[in-house]
Amino acid sequence: MTYLTYISCEEDEDTKKMRQYILKEMNFKEALKICPLYLSPERTLLDSLIKNNNNYLDSILNFPNNLFMMFIHSYQS
Repeated sequence: MTYLTYISCEEDEDTKKMRQYILKEMNFKEALKICPLYLSPERTLLDSLIKNNNNYLDSILNFPNNLFMMFIHSYQS
């Protein structure tokens, strides 16, 4: 959820709106509709959460390998 909802001060308004919506509503299907196209990792995660009935582990495992490894390395740090 942190990956989907953390709002950085550098993000544009569309991205902030999407992240706030997810945090408030927890409706991944509707969030995918308002998710900007350039946020492809977030879109992949939202789509996977919809298909896997909110199963976060299976959804993260669907990430591209380089992004998945980033999560592993950050956890190790």
